[in-house]
Amino acid sequence: MHSAVVTLAFAAAVSATPTFEQIITGVAGFSEAFQYPNFINISASGNYTGFADNIVGRLDITDTYTGSELFTEYVFGLFTTMAEKAAKNETILIGYPQNQTVVSLGIEPPMAFASSLALFNWGPIGLVPVQIDSVLRYDDNGKVTQWDGVMRRFAWTASTLEPALAASVRAELNISGTDREVLQRRAAIDICAAHTQYCTGANVQYASQNACLDTMINDKTFGEWYQIGEDSVICRYIHTGMVAYRPAVHCPHLSVSGGGMCRDRSFAVDATTQFALPMIGDNSLAALTALAGSRLVGRTGGDNSLAASTALAGSHRRRR
Repeated sequence: MHSAVVTLAFAAAVSATPTFEQIITGVAGFSEAFQYPNFINISASGNYTGFADNIVGRLDITDTYTGSELFTEYVFGLFTTMAEKAAKNETILIGYPQNQTVVSLGIEPPMAFASSLALFNWGPIGLVPVQIDSVLRYDDNGKVTQWDGVMRRFAWTASTLEPALAASVRAELNISGTDREVLQRRAAIDICAAHTQYCTGANVQYASQNACLDTMINDKTFGEWYQIGEDSVICRYIHTGMVAYRPAVHCPHLSVSGGGMCRDRSFAVDATTQFALPMIGDNSLAALTALAGSRLVGRTGGDNSLAASTALAGSHRRRR
């Protein structure tokens, strides 16, 4: 216990501490960026300015991504592709954020905890609430350097929508089959269309579109909704949103092997992997160091965070 405290204290001593104002500006900026149509322009730029160059971002249902360009592609590019498909009246298996509001917020430099309630547009299915919890560490420039994100109840949400999504696919493609069978076919069509369009030359992963479809329909499983980062069809479907930006990087993720992204994973490893720097505010870290071995009793929220959250909510209401 003592050695762990020393390690954390040392990490805090060498880390930069941004101001409260820098952090609240960062939270507000991302809240604005992560909604339609703002994320479209950001994905086209290839770089969200609120991310540090060396950001490490983790989303519970997918994977961990290192670097601003890669994380920008996954956070914003995926939803751009889904919005484009929905605009063509195609059934989309993953919705995109139409708007969002920060509903819980706590700030203790260099950390912020923010929970947002987003309305995801699922195309013909309509708007669906999705809560996103984020623990964020900021650098001294007010940019996110570590982000741990959880899409709360996402598997439950997607499972609830599955019958309606399948019905939409049946009508759209004029096919029959179980819910999972028709969803797998819809995903396979989109994966292989993206491969044919963007994965050319040295980036080709399949000999033909039919070979791709055969793999996606007959050799791979659709996967459960919590397996979006595993060796599944739904994982490869997610990666169709990135191949247009950097085919050399993302085309392998559509392949049979999954290119290191859509792969078999270890729950024990994922559940115990931590960030390089502690995701703990400086004051809390000092308290933990001073009271090592004691049981701390906390309270939720803080006056400054509540005031900032109220201001954010007001700005959202004014925009609407």
